Amino acid sequence: MTIAADRAAPADLLTLRFGAATNALLDVPGGPTGASGSFSVTLPPGTTQTSFVVRRATAGQGVSAPLTVVDSCGEWPTLVGGGTSAF
Repeated sequence: MTIAADRAAPADLLTLRFGAATNALLDVPGGPTGASGSFSVTLPPGTTQTSFVVRRATAGQGVSAPLTVVDSCGEWPTLVGGGTSAF
């Protein structure tokens, strides 16, 4: 997954906050590898784009991970996930 700040805003990405994942393992640069619990990653100053990997923990089951992206304009809650054939 890749997250990019809107260049028209302009905004910098500040923090990624993940909630407890369901059947998902998250690999986040500057953060944990294979994490499924709640954690935050503070991004380096001036970050306008970042990527992370979502892996399925158990084959054949859907995955989800609550995510709040914090940028210089505010907080943006969303959900990363997919059905049984995603990821």
